[in-house]
Amino acid sequence: MTAWLGVVSAEHVARGVSLGIAQLRQFTAVGRVSGDDIWQGDEGSFHPFRRAVDYLASRPMMAS
Repeated sequence: MTAWLGVVSAEHVARGVSLGIAQLRQFTAVGRVSGDDIWQGDEGSFHPFRRAVDYLASRPMMAS
């Protein structure tokens, strides 16, 4: 393996940076982005950007 990808919230990254740590947990899903469309969701006061993903059958795996 040549690379790892961690996707976390900015708040969690800022806390890790301030503590000088990275916390590894589990990979819980794997998928491939499908299509080119990007849209903004509406979850009340939270408006995240979204992309469609085709998820593969998988099971959680500890990062080691």
